[in-house]
Amino acid sequence: MKIGIWIILIMTLNIVLVFGQETTVSGKVIDSDTKDPLGFAQVVLVNAGVGATTKIDGSFTFSFPLSVIQEDSLIVTYMGYHHKKVAFDRGREQEIIIELQSKTLSLGEVVVGPGQNPAWKVLDRVIANKQYNNPDFFPTYTYKEYSKIRFDLNHFSDRIKKNFLFRPFDFIWDNVETTDEGVRFLPVLLVEKALLHYVRSEPAAKKSVVQGVNMTGLKGPRILEFAEDLQVTPNIYENTIVVLDKGFISPINDQYKSHYEYYLIDSTKFSERKAYQVAFKPKNYLDLTFMGSMWIDSADAAIREINLRFDIQANVNFVRSYMVRQTYSPVDAKYWLPDTASVLADFTVLENQADLTGFFGRKTSVYHKYAVDTIVSKTVFSGLEEVEYTDDAESLTEEQWEALRKGEMTEQEDNLFGMMETLEKDPKYQFRKNLIVSVFSGYIPLKNVLEIGDFYTFYNYNQVEYGRFKFGLRTHEDLSDHFFASAYTAYGLRDAKWKYGGDFRVSFGKNQGKRMHIGADYSYDIQQLGRSENQIRIDHLFSSIMQVGQGSSRQYVNDFSAYVEKNWATGFVTRLGYFHQTYTPTLDNQYIRLTDSGLDTVANYRASGLSLTFKFRYLEDEVKAVFTERRVMQIPFLRFPEVTVDFRFADKKTLGSQFDFQKIRLQLQQKVRAGKAGYFHYLIAGGKTFGNVPFPFLDIPYGNQLILNDDRAFNLMQFMEYATDQYVEFNVQHHFEGMIMNRIPLIKKLKWRSFVFAKGYLGSLSNSNNEGKYLFPHGMSTLSNHQYYEVGFGFENIFKFARMDFTWRLTDITKPGTYYFIVKPSFVFTF
Repeated sequence: MKIGIWIILIMTLNIVLVFGQETTVSGKVIDSDTKDPLGFAQVVLVNAGVGATTKIDGSFTFSFPLSVIQEDSLIVTYMGYHHKKVAFDRGREQEIIIELQSKTLSLGEVVVGPGQNPAWKVLDRVIANKQYNNPDFFPTYTYKEYSKIRFDLNHFSDRIKKNFLFRPFDFIWDNVETTDEGVRFLPVLLVEKALLHYVRSEPAAKKSVVQGVNMTGLKGPRILEFAEDLQVTPNIYENTIVVLDKGFISPINDQYKSHYEYYLIDSTKFSERKAYQVAFKPKNYLDLTFMGSMWIDSADAAIREINLRFDIQANVNFVRSYMVRQTYSPVDAKYWLPDTASVLADFTVLENQADLTGFFGRKTSVYHKYAVDTIVSKTVFSGLEEVEYTDDAESLTEEQWEALRKGEMTEQEDNLFGMMETLEKDPKYQFRKNLIVSVFSGYIPLKNVLEIGDFYTFYNYNQVEYGRFKFGLRTHEDLSDHFFASAYTAYGLRDAKWKYGGDFRVSFGKNQGKRMHIGADYSYDIQQLGRSENQIRIDHLFSSIMQVGQGSSRQYVNDFSAYVEKNWATGFVTRLGYFHQTYTPTLDNQYIRLTDSGLDTVANYRASGLSLTFKFRYLEDEVKAVFTERRVMQIPFLRFPEVTVDFRFADKKTLGSQFDFQKIRLQLQQKVRAGKAGYFHYLIAGGKTFGNVPFPFLDIPYGNQLILNDDRAFNLMQFMEYATDQYVEFNVQHHFEGMIMNRIPLIKKLKWRSFVFAKGYLGSLSNSNNEGKYLFPHGMSTLSNHQYYEVGFGFENIFKFARMDFTWRLTDITKPGTYYFIVKPSFVFTF
């Protein structure tokens, strides 16, 4: 009996030891050729569902009970690499170095001997024949394109099903699939497009007609932005290839030897034509360069196929991996043109999280029905638009789409339509959708008719009003594409004044790029002169804690304007308007003028008149004809400078103004790519005011008394510090991207990007205003020596979203209340 009990105890103890024992596995995943770490590779215990994702340095570690082990091996996967099965010893802790081999480039057996690299001879011919093979140099050609872009939720664990946003919708997980490497994904967005393209080389012109567009899924603004970025088909023959708005160096750049290492791998025949395979990799993986391979036709030195790839090592945010494949075929036995293109991108939000959900972005395009050297009517290229939509592009039937599609819809894509139809009818989905929109916009939708907000402005504290309470409404975008209106009211506790305002805008025409708008707006509220539109709103909750200094620069402003605005072409808009403005001092401030009997106070300053504004921003939608606007320094890269011209005319006799004056202002700005050296951004503005007017109607340079940096303003200048009636302003910046920081040991792992800048304001006052009867308020003066300068440098991409500016003031540094040097942060999300 005792022996039996002992046997049972021993067996029980063995079971407890087996099921309670744990094994810890750690190690590092690296590229087999370059030995660089592979961040975000998946390391999973075979058939057990236990594992880890490697960190940015390729390292991983995880523990598991022996009871879950079915095989003594791990499976390691990484997009674009061959997956690998690795054995481990279940009985002890261990560290394993795992090498993965790239699918697009394998250099393990390639040896380059002394003398000239044999790949260079092939590439020299490619460069020499660009003029014959670059499609941009072909006289004229037309072709059709069918493209399909899909976004898939990926790298998610079962925990996401318990998330508040997904918990009520179990049915969406029925559409989950798994890649060959074991990565689960769920399609969430599908965009189809059918296009007809026209291209002309002399003079250079392109026109694309969208014959059909079909979209379904979760249409978040950031995902739609990624979808548009995937839509671009890069021209490999250009020296710089734009991907995700970044300028990557092409592997067949004119100075290709400076950026890449090349390897002649193989040669073979395609339809009796010999071709060479050349592999390439960056000399510095942090630069905006690719790794991959290409097949080059031996007779024409044209690209037959190219595979491009960059990974998380590159200085690009929110991207784990990005792969492009393009194939080319000869048309009319003479012109090499692309026939297919595909993109597979793995996007993430926070790179340094181990278990992280992201998105696959997939694009497939088929190009067909080429016609080269055909006669294309000049009217096709008329106007500024490069992209036009047919009237029924968004309303094609399923039968019409079947005729346009190249290839079948997958089962997952068909299921996506049904999933979205079910979601859109679910009130729980609508609630969560509206909640997310509200957090980012500040507005709470009411049955897709009205919106309450901006709730970030419901309360604000400032030195004029102390506590300020505000409530507003505006129409929902789904109510009408042709009408918008908003209204608000606010109350300040200290000044005991009601403030209010409202505006409306009516649009005419179907074509977004050629609409006419009629609108008006009115407000009685507090404004801060000398404060740029680029800064956080003056009544925003956060501005209460971000501004330093006194509130003497704030004025009560009664402001009315009415206008007619016309979009003549995409990116070119004009506005003719009427304005009426009345400025009144706040609290203890006074407006003072000089009279024959001495100094006298003025209740207010009033001006009314006509305005005319022109704005040109090449091929950009939704451009407004206003001289200053929010995010003015965040314009895209443009082929031509953005130009804004503004005229104002005030007249006492005919328009009821208190003053006669005329004002003209001009502004130009542009972002220009500089290849490997990053990009250059300049803004130049100037203006002149004719007439004797008080300070609110002069030109006041933008200051900044917030603790946050303002890219558009002078960050060491106070609000309303200076005033002029004629001025020239410049703001020049050079952003090196990672060119400098990528070459500093240790620091380069942070992926910071450096920049330098210089800002200047040169202006003066005419004698009529400098010695006139309208006195400046306390603290305002003319410019010393007619000039003001700030210079500095900074770092951006800190934690992927922060920027830090180090700024020096070079003029008037002894003026009371000013600083010679300051450090200010700001925040922006970019690739």
